[in-house]
Amino acid sequence: PYETFSASLDRKLAILNQSFGIGGVILHDQSSSFNLSANEFLLSLSYSRIINNHQFTIGLQPGFVSKAFNLEGLTFGSQFDPTGQFFNGSIPSLESGLSGQINYLDINAGIFWRTLIRYIMPSAGISVSHVNLPMEKFSTSSSGTRLAAKLTFNGEVIIPVNSRIDLTPLMLYSYTPGTNEFMAGTIGGYSINSFNIPVKKIYALTMIRLNPMRDVDAVIFGGGAKFLKFNLGISYDFNISPLRTVTNFNGGFEISLIYIGGKRARKST
Repeated sequence: PYETFSASLDRKLAILNQSFGIGGVILHDQSSSFNLSANEFLLSLSYSRIINNHQFTIGLQPGFVSKAFNLEGLTFGSQFDPTGQFFNGSIPSLESGLSGQINYLDINAGIFWRTLIRYIMPSAGISVSHVNLPMEKFSTSSSGTRLAAKLTFNGEVIIPVNSRIDLTPLMLYSYTPGTNEFMAGTIGGYSINSFNIPVKKIYALTMIRLNPMRDVDAVIFGGGAKFLKFNLGISYDFNISPLRTVTNFNGGFEISLIYIGGKRARKST
């Protein structure tokens, strides 16, 4: 199975009457039966400014990436035994300079916009991952593969229906040379005005994920709740691509927990 865990922290800073942000991201990804894993440690930096009721934020995210895989159990083309028609691990692999770990610097950057038009709040952002085009190679005898820049665009519109209900249509598109992905859907929110329970708002989510050049990949359903200073969300994607004959429509769970803190305002004297 594929497993991904991540944690992030962001904090707003006011310096010389200007709005800055600082934070970090830690991500761990584990995949395949040979324990291919990736660990990322990213520093998040941002600057925000409001111009004529429009908020603009630019961000930079430099970081360190470490990837590794377990060499045990791997076989190579030179170890194919034509007599028995199988890969024989006892035959020399003839691979030289093979390393199970690589490390490199990675840089991401982006810009975000948001405004308020009467009661409606649209926002949009665009980002570029792997700005520095880092090189990946697990063998000193290989020329390696340079990671292509990944372009991501996202947008949403928060629409209040009444004092308790709001709808948020949203979309996300990502492009890397050779492949692209599009996601679209809606989040519905319902505010609970009760002092007897800690839950202040509940959410429902419906989305689709597709490859514009190929087919619809998945249908995603989810929900969540806002309580105290926490946002809890859970979603599941059902695989409806041609691979459904293998996966039996199974997809994957995503669970998130967000804590939103705040500082008390200082009293002026």
